[in-house]
Amino acid sequence: MNPITKFIIFSILLLSLTSFGGTYSYLSDTERSMGNTITAGVWNTQVDFLEVDVSKAKLKGYGDESKLFSIVLKNTGDEKITIDMMNVGWNLFNVDMTNITSIKVTGNNEIFSGCNLSGDRLECNDFTLNKESSSKVSFHFDGKVSGPFMINFIMEDGSNKSVWFDVVK
Repeated sequence: MNPITKFIIFSILLLSLTSFGGTYSYLSDTERSMGNTITAGVWNTQVDFLEVDVSKAKLKGYGDESKLFSIVLKNTGDEKITIDMMNVGWNLFNVDMTNITSIKVTGNNEIFSGCNLSGDRLECNDFTLNKESSSKVSFHFDGKVSGPFMINFIMEDGSNKSVWFDVVK
């Protein structure tokens, strides 16, 4: 074996022997706490206070248009809640090119106006329900629609609630 090869092998062995067990660390930490109390809490989101009543929902057709109405939104909390967006789905088992054209709340106030297909995300002009208040909502379409229906409410704080229902005829 030539001297250069011997030197390389000796260097590798020397490095491995010196590093074996040579890198060692020991970390320890002890925490003590006396007389303190930790309380678990619940973080309420806006959707926790949104109650959606679809038990009296009705669907009417007007020629080539439809209207889904008598859906009641209620804020059961003691602070205002804001609906930022909605996803609305209809004719869920059929391909349908009918569009939702508006969403209106009590007093004929329009919170959405557009031309969107089933399942699209709809910007709702930040509709606010004051504490312990309710409002009826109606959905307007440019064609005939049928159920089942799905409405997903997306709140200002990012929480969301979905309801699935069909209209009893």
